[in-house]
Amino acid sequence: MSMGEPKSSSSPLFLQSAQDLAARLGAHQGDVAHALTQEARDLVALFQTWEKARPTDDQRIAGIQRLFELNRRAMDFLARQTKTTRRTDI
Repeated sequence: MSMGEPKSSSSPLFLQSAQDLAARLGAHQGDVAHALTQEARDLVALFQTWEKARPTDDQRIAGIQRLFELNRRAMDFLARQTKTTRRTDI
């Protein structure tokens, strides 16, 4: 990042969101949980690079879209896990 390019104030929010997803997904077992957790960790690494070097607009849009898509899939997965857990608790 050059001295004239300010860091984005929203980047830490994306990083925190990816970290939260990785933690929540990492608490689950199975191939799907593992794959989703790895995607979240990959996004954590991506967003950490944004703290050092501002991404291009296209890179930023692509990263944010990846996060939103992962978040949707992760919420679907976690909802199914909750339903499965509730059924076994009965």
